[in-house]
Amino acid sequence: MTNNLRYAAFISYTQADRTWARWAHHALETYSIPKALQGRQTPVGELGGRLGKLFLDEAELSSSSDLTASLRQALEESASLVVICSPDAARSPQVREEVKTYLELHGPDRVFCLIADGRPSAKKRGLDPKLECFPEPLLQETE
Repeated sequence: MTNNLRYAAFISYTQADRTWARWAHHALETYSIPKALQGRQTPVGELGGRLGKLFLDEAELSSSSDLTASLRQALEESASLVVICSPDAARSPQVREEVKTYLELHGPDRVFCLIADGRPSAKKRGLDPKLECFPEPLLQETE
C-alpha cells in the first residue's frame, strides 16, 4: 500500500449485517496472497504476503470521540471499499454516506460488493424494489 493508505479496505455495513462484516473482515485479513503474486505492483502498492489491515468500525472506533471525522479519515486512508450489500444496507443512511464519500475520494475502481441478501438492481430488473441490495450511490455507478 502507498504511504497515505493505512487500510487495505474499509468495510461498510449495517448492524443487521454485522455477522457478514465480521466474517469478511476475518477472511480478508487472514487471506494469504499466493506466492506467484507477491511482489507485484498494484495501483495501491506492492503485494506482500497478506492484504493488510482492514477497517471495521466496531474494531477501530471504540475510543473515538468524533465518529464522523474518524470515519472520513478511515475512508481517506483506505485502498478499497468492501460493501456488505443487503436490503438493510440499501436503506441505511450511514452505508449510503460511506459509499458516497469513498466514491468522491477514490472513484469506483476499487469498490467491491459482498451480496449478503437481496437482489442487485432489483427495480431495474422488474423485481420487488424492497429486494434491492445496493445503496443508491452503487446503483448510480452500475448504470
